[in-house]
Amino acid sequence: MAAQPRPGSIQLLLISIALSLLGVASLLLAPIELLAPPGIDPVAFKWLSLIQPAILAVLAVVLGHSLAHRNGLDAPALRALVTRQPLAPVLVGQIKPGILVGLAAGLVLAAYKTFTDGQIASALELPMATRLLYGGITEEFIARWGLMSLGVWLAAKVIGNGNQSRSLQFWAGNCFAAVLFSIGHIPALLVATPPSWLIMAALAGNFLPALAFGWLFQHRGLEAAVIAHAAAHVAASIYLALI
Repeated sequence: MAAQPRPGSIQLLLISIALSLLGVASLLLAPIELLAPPGIDPVAFKWLSLIQPAILAVLAVVLGHSLAHRNGLDAPALRALVTRQPLAPVLVGQIKPGILVGLAAGLVLAAYKTFTDGQIASALELPMATRLLYGGITEEFIARWGLMSLGVWLAAKVIGNGNQSRSLQFWAGNCFAAVLFSIGHIPALLVATPPSWLIMAALAGNFLPALAFGWLFQHRGLEAAVIAHAAAHVAASIYLALI
């Protein structure tokens, strides 16, 4: 039997789309116009560059909205908000683990940025506001809400729905989303044909934090993963400033 929609389903969908597009809009704060090909108006290029991530974000939100609750995954804080349930108890259970995971993930990001210094296109260096809004919110809607929900759903179809296989399903879905999330960061490398060590560094530097964010999504909800992702960017900047 198909899973029934949860309370506040439509409102949750609309808020999720709005939040993910807010992150996409924050890309306007980045100097994307510097990447405009010769003969292309930089301002037009900057606005046109938002189309692809906007479409991807909306598709991921719709995908997650259809599949997350089927797998026992949720955005409990947003759902409490739209159903007018107490929000504070949900956030209390998300903020501390989100920050702790973010501090650890920030170490990985700082190590990755130090190791690949000079190999990442400087024009693609995002301001902190964009890292928090696009990285922290939009990327979590894409990678966790959309891709991880899809991965867990696919794993359930292959493995089955027995209680003993639930953990395997979640880890399969988590790895599925983390791999795609990591691959998505490879185009940011500066060189046209990056060496294998640089590709491996980009994959590892994004894969490990993504796994941690996925674990939070499973156990604490999507907002905990958002908190951790945003905290990781802040922590990485602080760590790098202290070096």
